[in-house]
Amino acid sequence: MRIWDRAAGSPVALLRIEGQADACAWTPDGRGPAVGGAHGLGLYEFRPGALGP
Repeated sequence: MRIWDRAAGSPVALLRIEGQADACAWTPDGRGPAVGGAHGLGLYEFRPGALGP
């Protein structure tokens, strides 16, 4: 999954998930995407400029 900067028209992050994503939405607090698929639901925090966990 890629997170894009709409204004620049380019990706700013790449998120590798296991299996196919069937649903994706930004969390209500705006901190990151929630991704659902055959392996369950994953909640991710998007921190621009941060490396590692």
